[in-house]
Amino acid sequence: MFRGLQDILGENYDAMYKAKEAMVAGMGAVKDYATGEFKFPASATAQDVYFVTKDMQPVGIQTVYGDVSEYDCQDIAAGEFGLLVAGKKGEKFFTDQIADGITTGARVEVGADGKFAVAAGKSNMICADADAKDAGVHPGIIIEIVDWA
Repeated sequence: MFRGLQDILGENYDAMYKAKEAMVAGMGAVKDYATGEFKFPASATAQDVYFVTKDMQPVGIQTVYGDVSEYDCQDIAAGEFGLLVAGKKGEKFFTDQIADGITTGARVEVGADGKFAVAAGKSNMICADADAKDAGVHPGIIIEIVDWA
């Protein structure tokens, strides 16, 4: 899941790229300008990373239910358009697409599986809260965009 917690109101999200492979909202991805797709990076990186999300509207059979959780709408199929969020310094985001071992204050990067993990090198993303919960229930982390270090 992905949540914009402290972001710029009215900021444009890039909706011009399709998923190269199946993903879940909250993963990290990079753009492939040649193919018009977003994909997992070939190797772990913090460079030119986008948070992946989508317009979480019920579709198909979900439309007959009164209340549908966004968690039921977060899957992004290969070939489906997504929304790519390029975090800017000072913004904070929640994601539950994480690897184990992230602690508060650790720099993070996106792995080749699209999940955020402790950075091996330089990163402009820091874990501001390793014990965050979406809606008080779903565990994840809060990532703040900071200066490169």
